[in-house]
Amino acid sequence: MRDTLFPRWQGAFLAVFLLADGLYLETSPEYIVSFFVSTLIFALVTFIYLRLLAYFNIRDFEALCLKIPSVVGKPLLIIVGVFAVFVLILSGLRLSKFWQITAFPAIPQYLSMLVLFFVAWRAGRRGRTAVAMWAYPTAYLCIFIVLLSLLITISNSSAEYAMNLPKYFSFSISPRFLYLIPALLLCTQTENLPTTKHCTIGVIIGGLGLTLISLRAYLVLGLACSKVTYPCFAAAGVFSVGDFLQRGEVIFACAIVLCEAVRSSLMLTLAITCFRSAIPALRKFKR
Repeated sequence: MRDTLFPRWQGAFLAVFLLADGLYLETSPEYIVSFFVSTLIFALVTFIYLRLLAYFNIRDFEALCLKIPSVVGKPLLIIVGVFAVFVLILSGLRLSKFWQITAFPAIPQYLSMLVLFFVAWRAGRRGRTAVAMWAYPTAYLCIFIVLLSLLITISNSSAEYAMNLPKYFSFSISPRFLYLIPALLLCTQTENLPTTKHCTIGVIIGGLGLTLISLRAYLVLGLACSKVTYPCFAAAGVFSVGDFLQRGEVIFACAIVLCEAVRSSLMLTLAITCFRSAIPALRKFKR
């Protein structure tokens, strides 16, 4: 049985998929422009893909694979399942490395990876509906913190760095946006066809969020970005309000970590769906 995902939930976890990269972004002018161009391109891809599904009355990727010959459909499902596992492992490696370098140097990297995988498993095994319910408030929280930190750090930005941005305009696509491929497949694993409007808006919000996060780090740190391991995290350190709200980089990081946890849980649900559909013997095992 397909999960029930409301339109806004679908758009929310597309935004979350992109915002989860907020801690690891490159911050040179070339990358900033690339994030913006990629946002526009992938928003268009999302719109076209979902419109084609509606036009041909194909509910989801799984249904498409079941309609075509099994010699093609089953390998496609397995490939997508393996890709979902790859994204899950990559999330664990990146987040555990971030924790070890910034906050918990004494904790082994494999242990923090296990924590993330345990959270992903506990949430993901309950189904996509339960995870999507968490994705919706997580997206709002992350967007609020990003916008607030950007507003507060405007005074620390340098106009001189901003003048260099037009020199680096190009139509390159950021590979980080390739995560949207399994995310779009997740959007269509539902009882009803996904809403094109909300999904496209989710991609735009997530992509613009990455662009602004990277831009803020560049305008605040300038050339020093290349000397900092996590420049977007460091740039959020000036996010503070008097004596009440300090250590803005921690608040910023917590919001992004929540996005990473949601993304990992959703990747787990996608992998389970693909493997169970491609390998009938696995269907007898409960989640």
